[in-house]
Amino acid sequence: MTSKKPLPKSLPSYVLLFDDTCSFCQRCVRKILQRDKERHLVCLPLKTPQATSLLKRFPKLIGQDSLVLISLRQSTQKAWIRFAALKKIVSILHKPGMLFWLQKIPLPLGNHLYSVIARLRKNIPTSPVHLRNEFSDRFFDS
Repeated sequence: MTSKKPLPKSLPSYVLLFDDTCSFCQRCVRKILQRDKERHLVCLPLKTPQATSLLKRFPKLIGQDSLVLISLRQSTQKAWIRFAALKKIVSILHKPGMLFWLQKIPLPLGNHLYSVIARLRKNIPTSPVHLRNEFSDRFFDS
């Protein structure tokens, strides 16, 4: 029988999985990381072996092409997806800036809006962001 050791305080509490092939998604993650001054979050591209390994803890999420937030705390192994992930991120950020209004949107409506944006995201004209250059120390697989 092995004991579960708590994560060291230096590790972040959450990992944010995202589609790194989507420029819109990259820009959203960039805004989130810029506002995460206390470094609660690290990010990880969704289509990596490390992400697949993390998602195995949550079988219902395997194969999802969506924003996923996973708690790295041993005591609260939990995952949020789509709009629920965004709402949780806003609650983690002490100064979410313009994102604060997301907390006011009911989850069913938020998930509907998220689905609409998700379908259109590849067509939203944005230039790619090189997150690894700007936030190299904020990637879980670094």
